[in-house]
Amino acid sequence: MDTARNVYKVTSQNPGSDVAAETAAALAAASIVFKDSDPSYSTKLLKTKNGGVRFCDSIKGLIVTLLVLRSCVHFICSYWIPWGLFYKGSESNLQYVTTSSFLLLAYAKYLRSHGGVASCGTSTTTSDKLVALAKKQVDYILGNNPAKMSYMVGFGPSIHNMFTTRGSSLPSLHVHPTHISHDGFQISTQTLLIPTFLLEL
Repeated sequence: MDTARNVYKVTSQNPGSDVAAETAAALAAASIVFKDSDPSYSTKLLKTKNGGVRFCDSIKGLIVTLLVLRSCVHFICSYWIPWGLFYKGSESNLQYVTTSSFLLLAYAKYLRSHGGVASCGTSTTTSDKLVALAKKQVDYILGNNPAKMSYMVGFGPSIHNMFTTRGSSLPSLHVHPTHISHDGFQISTQTLLIPTFLLEL
């Protein structure tokens, strides 16, 4: 895949006790795995784990909070749409809608616990409005839309019985041996002869 992957790091300015603790736990578990087969590597893992634990104890704060704050404030200020379904301009729009809905709910929870509101210039919104907006997006996906059709495969009385996904409709390596970029959807629509059908059994 050619999709850009952003990397975040935890520092004293951007704390991440949750990530540091999870990393320390993974290192401790790995040290057990390598204890008999590679004792020196196991010891190195334990020493590194101890650094993670010290970081956790000295720098308190959750990276989840930091990422949710950054993402949600940007989203709320740039993509606020009070009606219908969010739209990003992509054939795979629902992945953005569902992710945005999750972020709205996470940010609403953060605002509730800290007694705040989200601000965009002179406009503000409350956690209750964020929850209502996220719910509206999910309800739209599940069938509360002009077509009265669920966009979630297998959910609801009226669903699509023919759908296309990259995994089920991209050509095999035998048919298309050259590189397919992250925008492989164009190839799938050009080469798809037999669409995938959803059958109820």
